[in-house]
Amino acid sequence: NELQTAVLHHDGDTQVFIGRNAFANANAAAVDGDVITLSAGTFNIADITKSISLYGAGFEYNNETGTQKTLLIGTLKIGVSGQTLANVHIEGIYTYQLTAVAHLEGFVLNKCQVLNEITLSRNTNTTISNCQMFNVQSMDEQSINCLIKNSHSRGTQYRRTLLL
Repeated sequence: NELQTAVLHHDGDTQVFIGRNAFANANAAAVDGDVITLSAGTFNIADITKSISLYGAGFEYNNETGTQKTLLIGTLKIGVSGQTLANVHIEGIYTYQLTAVAHLEGFVLNKCQVLNEITLSRNTNTTISNCQMFNVQSMDEQSINCLIKNSHSRGTQYRRTLLL
C-alpha cells in the first residue's frame, strides 16, 4: 500500500481515511473506545483527547515483510489540560516527541519509538513496554503504578517507576 491510510473502527463499522492527514481526520471522527489502525507511512500529527487505541505498522523497517514504519510527524500530545484521560493505547508508531498534557489512567505505550522526549506526569497504571526511548522526563511523585519493561532508553529520569 503506497497511500497513507487510517482505518477507524467504531462499533463494528469501519471508515477509511486516505492521505497525509488520514490520522488527523480519523482522530477527529473518533469517539471514546474507538480503534484507529494506521498503515505504514508518514502522517501529520493530531492531539489525542479521547480514550482511543492507536495501532501503527511498526516503528522500524521490517526486512521480512518489507513493511515501512508508521511515522507521526511532530509532538504527539495526549489529553486535555486539567482533565483525566483513561485507557489510551498506542502501539507500533514512531514519533519525535510524546507529551501527556493531562492526568492519564491506564495509558499503554507498546512497540513504539520516541526519538526525542517523553513527558509523563500524574499518571496512574501506565505501562511502557518493548519501546525505544531516548529521554523520558517525569514519572514524578504523583505517578502511581507506572511500569517500564523490556525497553531501551537513555538520558532517562525515573521517579517512583518500576523498571523490569
